[in-house]
Amino acid sequence: KLISLLTIATPPIDIDQSGINFLQVKLDHFKSIGDYNSILAISKLIDDEEWDQNLIQNIINFHLLKDDYKPICNKKILNKVSSENISLKIRAFCNAMSNNLPAIDLIISLITEEELYDNELVYVLNSYLNETDIDLDKIQNLDLYKLNLINNKNIDFSRHISEESEIELQLFYINSESKTDIKKIALTENLLSRGIVDSSTLANVYEKYLIDNKANVELNTNDVVSDLEKRVFLYNQIRQTSNQAELIPLVSAYVANMGNENLLINSASLIYDKIKIVV
Repeated sequence: KLISLLTIATPPIDIDQSGINFLQVKLDHFKSIGDYNSILAISKLIDDEEWDQNLIQNIINFHLLKDDYKPICNKKILNKVSSENISLKIRAFCNAMSNNLPAIDLIISLITEEELYDNELVYVLNSYLNETDIDLDKIQNLDLYKLNLINNKNIDFSRHISEESEIELQLFYINSESKTDIKKIALTENLLSRGIVDSSTLANVYEKYLIDNKANVELNTNDVVSDLEKRVFLYNQIRQTSNQAELIPLVSAYVANMGNENLLINSASLIYDKIKIVV
């Protein structure tokens, strides 16, 4: 299994890095494309006593991406973190997420005693401690810890995520429960075209867009304003019909519209079962 995981993705071109073994290069590659599922799978094949700090942080990122903080706070992971700064950061994060206010106050004091610390994280932690609003304009360097804390307060952070954001931040956003809009779809389509997410993620975003926006699913695609919306409605109409006479023009339009955005190869599986009916 480990050998398979080490060979299923293309490694980085520059692997002549002193002191870095092939496993580390592969882990770095998985991280660069946001494939934390493969990283977690590899970690399960390695004795946890042999986990290095980089692998531990990647495992933490996996859970942060899933908006699942409890495994991070488990001693099995927390006790393996060697850096005191990172350990304090995780402990502060865990106590904020569980609303343990006395502990947050103490850890903030410990964090600010360090020579270097993340003042934006401290600002967010203080908002939990003092039960005050978080002004996102005061946060210039978002990371998964801050995003989880912000999202936990049901604050809309969507305007702070773009195609220029780190892959992890984009993934957190498109998988979040925040309202699905054109921007979220565009980011998802872009990640799909790059092979970073699979077609099921796009399907979920398309379907959530229709629900969140109470869209008229019977709308004629010729009446849709944007090409992006047309792709959403074409997908939905194909999924909703079994009439072969209706499927043929819908599939043809789907192929043309997805092809124009270089999405066809990675999204073909969304309608493959319908195409078989037509054929």
